[in-house]
Amino acid sequence: MFQDTSNALRNDEDVALFEESKSDEPPATVVRQTANELRSELRRLIQASLVRASGVPSARMHWLKYQSQVVLRYGVEIEGWPKTIPFKDPSETYVRRQPLEKLILAWKEGHAKFTRLIEADLFERREQHRMQLEACRVANPQTRVDAGERRPQCQIGQAGLRRKPIHYSHTPRHVEEA
Repeated sequence: MFQDTSNALRNDEDVALFEESKSDEPPATVVRQTANELRSELRRLIQASLVRASGVPSARMHWLKYQSQVVLRYGVEIEGWPKTIPFKDPSETYVRRQPLEKLILAWKEGHAKFTRLIEADLFERREQHRMQLEACRVANPQTRVDAGERRPQCQIGQAGLRRKPIHYSHTPRHVEEA
């Protein structure tokens, strides 16, 4: 009367395959991380390597001031960074998945790592950095023409629409170099 429409197992071979598939292990799937997850993993690897090489638990990677804040402060530098990938903060630049994966693999396998500098090399780099800083300093900073005068500050956004009173501030004494 009724037709069997269930997907019941028909023979012993099907039952055996079904029993094998019920193991406690999850099925082997390819986990594809997003670019943000890859960047996070890369940052963790670089941070851990910096702490390990410098011996300072509070060591932090500074990308913009790498020379002064990492090399000169902790006495370590990165060795083995791939030449095809620009040395920049991965979060600040557009880096595709493939270069991120290449960097992660390099850090995991130890091709890219922080190495300790010898004292003579570190002393030489500190002297070079000090000379560069002295060369960049301006002997007589320019004084603004309107130094010390009160100037009105514009109201931007909602504050300007409500016609709040304009606040005055004093101008800075020196012109800031860009």
